[in-house]
Amino acid sequence: MDLVGSFILFLLGLVVLFALLRLRPRMRVVREEERLVVYRLGRFYDVLGPGPVWLRGGGLNTIERTLNARNEPLDSSVDGLLIYGIPFGLSFNLWIRFDPKATVCQDLGRRQAKERLMHVAFLSDSERRDQMEIELREAVQGVLAKLQREHQLPTNATLIDRILPVIPHGPMSEAMVIDMRAALISGLASLGVVLDTNHPIKIVRLHLSEDLIRGFGRDRTLTMLRQRCPGVPDDRLLQMVGGIEGWSDVDFKEIGLWGNAAGTVEERMINGSTMTRVVATPIDQAQTNHADRQEAGAPVPQTSPRLSKMDLAVLKRVPRQTSMQLKSTRR
Repeated sequence: MDLVGSFILFLLGLVVLFALLRLRPRMRVVREEERLVVYRLGRFYDVLGPGPVWLRGGGLNTIERTLNARNEPLDSSVDGLLIYGIPFGLSFNLWIRFDPKATVCQDLGRRQAKERLMHVAFLSDSERRDQMEIELREAVQGVLAKLQREHQLPTNATLIDRILPVIPHGPMSEAMVIDMRAALISGLASLGVVLDTNHPIKIVRLHLSEDLIRGFGRDRTLTMLRQRCPGVPDDRLLQMVGGIEGWSDVDFKEIGLWGNAAGTVEERMINGSTMTRVVATPIDQAQTNHADRQEAGAPVPQTSPRLSKMDLAVLKRVPRQTSMQLKSTRR
């Protein structure tokens, strides 16, 4: 009997030891740019990471998915928009990261927080991308509706006046992006996505129909933008012109700059085309420039002297020859 009891105790000890070894916590180090989706007995349990993670329950807990939580850029286009009756589209660049734990509201109960974590963790990358584009569209449409309510244009407004708020690199488009940031942060958070506010949201391209683009002359557009955006540097105005013509990257450089006291002529190359700008110097400034050149010893542009009455008196008047006289002279 003692031998039987000892054997039974020995078997029980083996079972307990096996259970302890099987159910002991396992530690895993999760990298900063990763998150682990953990299941327990086939059901969603939690999203863990980064840093050291203890998987309690041994084999009861399994790692089903590894999520990418790296901060990365997102390029997305929103078409089919309207502003003051003009159809257009916009291309955006923003920085995001997928971090479900960071987007779960702290005031939610444990059960509600777990259900929300489960919802965002189950989304595939393509599904999450489609939902992010929907949130971006809703944020843009909300800002455009508010803009058109607060800034109504007359019926005879020009085309440039209608699309001015959405021209890339313009002051009004930057203000529009700031207004849509709050709505976008809230919308992306419902998908477990965090908007990186250290990188500004950028409108990189304006999409217009070919008929509208052909109606723009580059010099005329630049002149109209100068009138409507006073104080904006020319380099930024050139970027706005490129945004109207549909260039995501505008390459411009100065290829000529010359002049005298009366003014300057400036030429710039923008995506292969030359733009010329003539700047006239006011009379007071021209006189100042003339005096500065004399003090510095620099050569001063010579002007033609004005003839006096005495000069005109000694000049001999030469009669003009008629066409018949010219023919006879040639013979």
